[in-house]
Amino acid sequence: MTKQLGLQIVKRVPLRADNFVEHSGVSLAVSAISKLLSTDRYGLIYVRGAIGSGKSHLAVHYSASDGVAVLESGQFQELLGSGEIETKLSEYRGVIIDDADEYLNKVLPGSSGEFVSFVERMRVRRAAIVLLGTLNPEQFPCDDHIMSRLREGLEVELQEPSDEELAGVLSHLAHQRGLMLKPRFLQYLKTRSPRDIPRMVDLLDTVSSDDARVGFGSFDEALRGKPSDEDN
Repeated sequence: MTKQLGLQIVKRVPLRADNFVEHSGVSLAVSAISKLLSTDRYGLIYVRGAIGSGKSHLAVHYSASDGVAVLESGQFQELLGSGEIETKLSEYRGVIIDDADEYLNKVLPGSSGEFVSFVERMRVRRAAIVLLGTLNPEQFPCDDHIMSRLREGLEVELQEPSDEELAGVLSHLAHQRGLMLKPRFLQYLKTRSPRDIPRMVDLLDTVSSDDARVGFGSFDEALRGKPSDEDN
C-alpha cells in the first residue's frame, strides 16, 4: 500500500510577477536586467538557460515593470514583419523577448536586416533589449551583422540554486503544479531531488500528473524512472 503524506492538491498556479522566486542561480541575471532597465541608455543582454530554468518566469517578473514590453518569440517576429514594431514599442524603455533563440536560430545570412534595424532603433532611443533563450548564441546561423551586435552585449547564464535554497525552490515549483508540500516532505525531497531545475521540474510534473496517488512511492518511482514496489 502506498504511504501517503496528506498532500494538499490545489489548482495549478500560473506564472505571475509576484510569485517569482529569486535565488542565487538567477540573481546575476536579475541584477543585470534591473540595472539596465533603470538607466537611460541602450544595452543588450542575452540570458541563457536550460528548459525549465525559469526564463519565462523571469520575463513575467519584469512584465509588471513600467515601460517594459514582454514579447514571445512569435509576437516579436510578427511585429518585425509587419513593419509596425517601432510604432508599437515607441513608448517602452525596454523590451524583453522570451524564447528569442527560436527566432534567431532561423535568421540565415543575408536576412539580418529586420533585426539589425530593430537593434539600431533601440540604440538611438536609448532603450534596453533583453533576449531569453536556451541556445548558445554561437549556435545561431546568423551573419556577422547580427552576431556582432549580440557579442557587444552581455551574456548571462542561469545557474542552479544553492543547497540552502533548494527546499524553497522545490516548494515554489511544487505549488505552481498544484502540490502543497509539507516541511517534512520537502526535507525528504531535498535529500533525493536532482539539483538542476529542469530535472526538478520533470520530477514534479511527473508526480502532479498522477493526482490519484501522491506519496513517497510516487516520488520514488519518478526519481528512479520505473514503477515503485510500494505502489504495486
